[in-house]
Amino acid sequence: MYYMQEVCFMDKNVTGVVISEEVIAKIVNTAVLEVEGVVDVVPRPADLRGVFRNRSSQAVHVSMNDNDISVDVFLKIKMGAKIVAVCDEAQQRIKDTVQNMTGKALSKVNINIVDVEIVEDEKK
Repeated sequence: MYYMQEVCFMDKNVTGVVISEEVIAKIVNTAVLEVEGVVDVVPRPADLRGVFRNRSSQAVHVSMNDNDISVDVFLKIKMGAKIVAVCDEAQQRIKDTVQNMTGKALSKVNINIVDVEIVEDEKK
């Protein structure tokens, strides 16, 4: 446990815990991959705004301002999956998992479907 003590230390003068955007993004990534119909979390499609904001290659984008946390997730889903049902379940799973692990509630979870996996029939 020496490694954990070196990374996570308690200071009596510190009143809170800081959780980075990268940690929340990893939690979101793990949570959403458990949703039926989700194939993968994929990079955001490039657009002009993303290039200038250095966000074009992120599959999960987390924005934190004080107690306001919003998440944008870019997904590839299975062909035949019901998009609305997958998005609803993904949003709920993300909210629940982040809140359970961090104690912080998300103000917004945006699910973006950017690709569909089409599986060729093996009988052909």
